[in-house]
Amino acid sequence: MLRSTLCSLLAVMVGGCGVEIGGGGGGGGGGSDSGIDSPRPVDAGVDVPVDARPCVGGDAAMTSADGSCFLLFTSARSYADATTACLAINAKLAVTSTADRYAVAKTLAGTRDVFIGLSDAATEMTFAWIDGTPLVFTAWDPAEPNNSAGGGYEEDCVVIAGGRAGDWDDRPCAAGVGPAGTGLYPYLCQF
Repeated sequence: MLRSTLCSLLAVMVGGCGVEIGGGGGGGGGGSDSGIDSPRPVDAGVDVPVDARPCVGGDAAMTSADGSCFLLFTSARSYADATTACLAINAKLAVTSTADRYAVAKTLAGTRDVFIGLSDAATEMTFAWIDGTPLVFTAWDPAEPNNSAGGGYEEDCVVIAGGRAGDWDDRPCAAGVGPAGTGLYPYLCQF
């Protein structure tokens, strides 16, 4: 197993230059490793998406130009429960860190307010993506983020506010934190 892995790694590093590793199956070990030295295209696997699952599931699904799959779940949940639900399907809350990803997510959200994977729960007014992606692209609604605009409660989690222009808005992360009807939202998962 280790020999096979090391040979595969070495073959990738020198692949395409005509170098044969392992002697082509004659003498010197043969056996179960005999097929590992077959020629490989130089760019094998380069264009393959990290997650090659079909983009299906949820109540609706769309793929962005970079191959990210976005799944809309219309059942309202807290931010923590939405995070757990995404993890259960080997995904994460959506990281709409580019204009294209945001456009796809906004289309899926439609007129719904939906959680995405952005919050300032760790440090107030320092928003961070759930997966550590740098926050470069933003799509805040003009008056946001406002942390309840002095309403006396925390708004640490971000939604695409489909009920308005579809831009980002900071909201309570769970029911009972802010006004009635806030804190539980549909959500977008991404893989």
